[in-house]
Parts: sequence; C-alpha cells; structure tokens
Amino acid sequence: MTSSPRGLWWLAGASAALVLAGALVERADLFPRLRFAIQRDGRELASSRAVDPRWVVRGQPLLSIYLPPPVLNDLLAHKMEHGRDWEREADVSYYDDGQLRFAGQAGLRVHGGGSRITSPRQSFRLFFRRKYGQTRLPPGVPFGVRIDPLRRLVVHNDVRRDRDGSMWHLVNPLAYDLARRIGAITPETEPARLLLNGDDQGLYVLTEHFDDEYFQAHLPDHRVSMRAADMERLRDQVDALRPMTLDGLRPLIDMDNLTTWFLGVLFCATRDAYQGPGQFLDESADRGGWFWVTWDLDQSFRDWDLDSFQYLLERVGEEERGRRGSEPRGVILTTLIGEDPAFRAYFEEKFDAMLNHQLTPAFVSERFAHYATVAASFDVESTAYVDRERTFFERRRGFLRGVAEQWLNTPPSVAVHVERVDGGTLTIDGFREATPYSGEYFPGRDVIVSDPDGGSLRWFVNGRFVQEGRELRMRADGPLAIAGTTRGSIETSAPPAPPPSITHGAPQPIAWARIPGGTFQMGCAPRDGTCAPNERPRARATVAPFEMMTKEVTVAQYAAYARGAGQAMPRQPHWNGDAQPVVNLTWVEARAFCASTGGRLPTEAEWEFAARGNGETVYPWGDDYRRERANIIGTTPPVDPWLHTAPVGSFPATAYGLFDMIGNVWEWTADWYREGEGWTVQPSTPPDRSSTAYLKTVRGGSWDNRRENVRISRRVGLSPDGRHNYYVGVRCAR
Repeated sequence: MTSSPRGLWWLAGASAALVLAGALVERADLFPRLRFAIQRDGRELASSRAVDPRWVVRGQPLLSIYLPPPVLNDLLAHKMEHGRDWEREADVSYYDDGQLRFAGQAGLRVHGGGSRITSPRQSFRLFFRRKYGQTRLPPGVPFGVRIDPLRRLVVHNDVRRDRDGSMWHLVNPLAYDLARRIGAITPETEPARLLLNGDDQGLYVLTEHFDDEYFQAHLPDHRVSMRAADMERLRDQVDALRPMTLDGLRPLIDMDNLTTWFLGVLFCATRDAYQGPGQFLDESADRGGWFWVTWDLDQSFRDWDLDSFQYLLERVGEEERGRRGSEPRGVILTTLIGEDPAFRAYFEEKFDAMLNHQLTPAFVSERFAHYATVAASFDVESTAYVDRERTFFERRRGFLRGVAEQWLNTPPSVAVHVERVDGGTLTIDGFREATPYSGEYFPGRDVIVSDPDGGSLRWFVNGRFVQEGRELRMRADGPLAIAGTTRGSIETSAPPAPPPSITHGAPQPIAWARIPGGTFQMGCAPRDGTCAPNERPRARATVAPFEMMTKEVTVAQYAAYARGAGQAMPRQPHWNGDAQPVVNLTWVEARAFCASTGGRLPTEAEWEFAARGNGETVYPWGDDYRRERANIIGTTPPVDPWLHTAPVGSFPATAYGLFDMIGNVWEWTADWYREGEGWTVQPSTPPDRSSTAYLKTVRGGSWDNRRENVRISRRVGLSPDGRHNYYVGVRCAR
C-alpha cells in the first residue's frame, strides 16, 4: 500500500507547522519555569549547592551566583572592561522566606562607574537571555511585585564609604522610597545577601535597570526612547525658548515630572544628582514627552545643611551642570526660578505638598527605622551612619524650607493649624489628613480645607466664625488656626505666632572714588591665555572722568533704601550679614538703587577701565593670580576665611581705591550684552524681550567662581528681569 502524493504533502506541511510552532514558543519563552523544571532540578545548580543552609533558614532574600573560579577570577581581573564581550555565563539561585524561588543561568558582567575602582566589592549585572535558558525572571521575583519582563537585574554593592572612612548602607533604597512617595519614577529595589561562589559578600541591593525592558514592563502602551540626537535637539529648543516659562516648556517636557525629580534630590541632599540613564522621550505622548527618572541617589543624606539649590542650579559664569552638553535640567530650573513668577507659584505649591503631606515626619521616620532595622538584620559592618541619618531627618526639613524661601525670594513661611473639633479627618490641599494637623506654607498660598464626606461644617479662623459649608479656602498671609465643627460655637486656640521679622542695622555711608577717565583697549588682555570668545576682538574705548562707589552695595545699605522707598527687601541668604554685599537683585532693582544715590549703573567700558586702573593686566594687580587679593571659591584662612561672600572691603584696594572689583559678587552694568564685532557698542534700540539678546552684562566674578572666571575682561549676559540669587550685586557710578 502506498501513500498518495496529496497525503505526503499534507504530512510534510503538518511537520513544518509543528517545527515552526515549536520555534515560536521557544522564541517567546512562554513557559520558562516549566522548561527549567523539565531540564534540571534547581537545587542541583552549583549556585544552589554553594549556599549554606544556615543562610536560607534566616528567611532573608539571598542571591547566590556561581562561576567556575578561573572564569570569575578573570572577570574580576578585568573589572574595568565593558560590554557584552565581558559577559560570562553564571549559575544563579534566589531564595526568599526560606524557599528557593528561582534557579537558572544568566549572563554576568561587572557593573558600575567609579565604584569599580573605589569599592573592594564589585557590583554586577545579570542578563537573562535565551541562550542561557531563561529570557526573564518570573513575575514577583525578586521584588514581590509583578514586573514582566524583567530581563536585567543590577546586583548593587550599595555600601558607600565617605572620605572620613564612615560607611553608609541602604542609601539608595531609602532615597528611592522618599522620591517615589512624591511621584518620581524610581526603580524597584530589594536588600539581599549576596553569595559569590559561596563566599558571603554581605548586604547588596537588587535593583531594576532603566532600559527598554523597564518601560515595556511599567509603561507597556508607550514608546520610550533615549537617542542622543533627540536629546541634543531638545537642548536646542530649550535654548531658543525666550522668555523661558512653565507654559512654554510644557509642550516639550513633562514639567510635573522634572519638578518632582528636583524636589526629591533637594530633600535628600543628593550630591552628583545629574547622572544617567536619566533622560527619556515618550514618543507616544501628545505633548510634554521628555521626562527624567530618579536614579543613583547613593550620595544622599550626608549633610542636613547642604544648600541643594546652590549645589544643583547654575552658577553665574561657571560651566553648566550635568555630564553632557545636552543636559537641560540645570538651565531650565535655574531660569524658571529666577525669571518665571508662574513657575515659582507652582513650585511653592509642590514644595508645600511635599513637606506637609507626602514626606511627613511620620512617613520619613518609619522608612528610616525600617532600613536601619534591615541593615542590622544583615549584620552590616558599621551602623554609625544611622545616627547621622537620624540627625539629617530631624533638621533637614526646617533648613530646606529656609533656603527655599531665599531662592524663591519670599518672606518667611507661615504656620497653619487645622482641627476637626468633633474628631475625624479633613481633606487639606487635596490630601486626607487626620487632625489636628500642622503645616507650613509660603505666604500668599491658599489653604483649602473640606469635609471628605461632603458634609457641611461651621468654619472658624483664628477664633472667628467665617462661613458654613463643605469647603473653606483661606489665603495664608499670616498664621492661621482653622477649626471645623458641626457645633454652633467653639473655643479655639490662638493662631501660631508669626516668625520674627528680619531686621538690619544702620548702614555705613557710601564712599566714592574719582576715576580720571581715558582711552584704553577693552577686552582680552595681551597676556591672558584663558579669554573666552565674547572678550574678543579687543576694541578701543574712551570714558570720561566719573566717580564709582569704592565698595559694593551692602545688605544694610540696600535695606535702608528699601525701607525708605516702601519696597520689599530681596530675600538674602542666611549667611549674608549687614556688612556683606547685597545679592538676589534684579537689574531693575539695582538701577533704582543707584538712582536713589544720585548715581547710575556703570557702563561696561567704565567698569573695565576702573578695574584696570589704566593698565593691561589680567587682574587688577597684575597677570598672576594672587589668592590673598580676592574672594573666590573655597577658603584659605587667614587670607580668605569666607565660605560665601566676604564683608565689603576685606581685600586690598586697586590703584583707584576700589575694593572687590573681582570676586565677592558679580556687578550689574548698564549695557546690553553683545558678542562679536562691535560688541563694545550699544544697540540703537533695546533688543526684543522675547529674543536671546535680551540680556544685561555683569562683570567681576563672585565668591563661587574659579580664578579663570574672575579676570577683568570676563563678562556674562543675564536676564535683567531675573534674580540670579547668591551671585549678583551692584556698585554704582556717577
């Protein structure tokens, strides 16, 4: 009996279909756990056999990795190598709650940047690929939450050693928890013990990696990319946006996300925050597609009094923040805080929500205690850092609010106390809160209180009945004591005491020096090898005789003017005393002060001629920098003991009797900022406010500049409408 040709063709087709189906199932890896169960018993893997049962019965998460010793030794001997060529197959076993949750093979690489050099124990990265048997970890392993697919796992040695030798543990997980609480995008983490070829490596942290798989698992309906060319294009768009505003940026950037990232690293006092992978584009978003993730916060919690605004925002005259030229965060945040009232109001609302409702003392204390307990349970080498963290959380909140007030140029925050007299909860600023509740608010913000169940209450404010209804909205222009009740009348406590007002002493009289005037070559000095393009070409300039203030305007002098003029005093940093130069001035405020003295702002030519003393040197005293002649970045007691601004006149005067012409603070001039041929000549009409040329020139450098940025010819253009915070002051001419 023979088969028909049609039957043979049918049999061949069916066979091919089965082969294809098998290949597709293999490629999809739909049943990795079943496949491993068929192939091998996980308890027989070398990584499982290397585990001492005494570690397992402790019930803690435990990751065991095993490679043949020669392979492991070779990998560690070449720990600085990167890429797939340095990936080695390893056995991997993961235990939790005393049970083997996963066993299989994965590719292993050394992970990290500078930690490859500084850390005695390396971090690793695991890659789950088809050639190793599994293309992903099972959902719920290791983080206890479903993440699918999870194809890469960072095995992070999270111990960090400070310069003083102290060791810090679990900083990243704690910081991620705080940042996630306010809405930042963070990876999942899990503390675990690492065994490497059976050797106990101590406490590590298992962490998700930000890559295509991360967004496939967490944002499956979005197309997320991070192409360098797109990042550079975004930076060009940001630079061209003038004036830069919150509303103008929203079509490009998820500003809620960016602000949340900034708030998280502010609270945690994170150093080295501009790291990658960080910047991503959601190509499926209709608008605001660019966003940032919060990653690698291991340099957090060290110093409760770190001014993170100063640390993270741009410094006038210095290189931009970030590790690449396309990094826009520092420029965006600095510009918006300095120039956009709408962003400042928005930021104040987000900041108040963070401190009052999200990172509450109770929440932060619980997370801090949790990780301190975890560290102790894993037998960490030293727990001395715990006391420093405790002090950080006790003091950071108040300090951070104080510096935020300075950078946002607001009066001191006001206290608000809210109570539901009959007991229960209230919705405050959109958050359901148990009462009594206490918070602090930037002055002028609305406090919105309501019954979460929609009931009507009688509302009392500072002891007075104000209205009846479901919701109360009160402007926090001063301390508030708010009470809601169903009763006819109540006894209420007095409102919290207002913060003490800021007072200033009597100012010293203003002294003027005679500048003879003359003709000189303006711009880069002949023997200056560090000039920027905007200091060239040199140009001949002539100034008539004039007078210039011998010293920069002090805090006390400006405060006396503001009182007399009925104007608000620009908020000064806590370290800036009456005898130090006033900062945080807009160009308009600087010009108005000079007019009140019978003077004006100097032109660029006048300023440079006065600083040169009719010479052609790099600095007012010569071509070589001398640390004892100016206040710049850092301190060198006794010649410069000031960490920030110095009292005016603390350094020797120039030949014309002028003090602090370089260093201490940048000084506003009258001139529009120009570059290229003809830069010393002012335009016939002011530039349009929406153009990138709408800038005024500052000169002289500041206390936070390096020596190459405090040269006589160094010049920077700044928005005349903006506040440039700690770095810009004024000296008048007449």
